Amino acid sequence: MKGGEFELKRYVILALTAVFVLSMIGTAFSRPFSGGPQPLYSSINIVKLLNLTDEQIGKIKALREEYYNKIQEARKKVQDAVFSLEQLMLDKNADQSLINDKKKEINDLAKQLSDLYKEYWDKLKAILTPEQLSKLSRRAFGPEFWGKGFNYRFWWPRW
Repeated sequence: MKGGEFELKRYVILALTAVFVLSMIGTAFSRPFSGGPQPLYSSINIVKLLNLTDEQIGKIKALREEYYNKIQEARKKVQDAVFSLEQLMLDKNADQSLINDKKKEINDLAKQLSDLYKEYWDKLKAILTPEQLSKLSRRAFGPEFWGKGFNYRFWWPRW
């Protein structure tokens, strides 16, 4: 095999790997029930919809505050690692072991972020009653409800 062919194949493999890694990160950041651009604020009053008690409201607020910084920090770490990988891949003589290490780091960070979201959601579900949770199901309202006005992201401590 000629040197030029090897280099071309190497760059094709690197490019495909980058696309794969970036698509995995997109999956890690995806939210359940998000079907496209959503408004930042929901027009539905979730407190009234679920008939939340004052105690539940207080617990949800505290939970969101607890996880806001944790989730933002984890997201920033993933973004920084992706940027570092992109910078590495722009190097003509990129060391494949460094690239592989950075990909592993990104996967580990994305897993940590995913675990944080799961942990948060589990704690949130513990605050709500089964009846309230059933009101949030897709089946209870149908797809037209989820696409019009209800911002599922309300529950994530992002603002």
